[in-house]
Amino acid sequence: MYSVFKMADFATNFGTNTNLPEDFRKYQSSGLGDAFRAAQSDPDVISVTPWAPYTLHEGEGEGMAASVASFMAKAVRAHDDTAAIVGYL
Repeated sequence: MYSVFKMADFATNFGTNTNLPEDFRKYQSSGLGDAFRAAQSDPDVISVTPWAPYTLHEGEGEGMAASVASFMAKAVRAHDDTAAIVGYL
């Protein structure tokens, strides 16, 4: 998933993979995780989560230790005959 801020949640696993270290899966149950899994389930629809608290761990993310956030996600497809999913935005 693309992140504008690239803070503590950047490059973590938002799916349901539980065999990863805790640092890589601590945001799976967050709104961002919900948006990612919704985009996986219905890749051609823009998924939007309701506004809810989104808390980064203390000391991570200047001025954004706790905030209210909503997330949007959608699959990105290759621009060729396969139209394969190449990522999520």
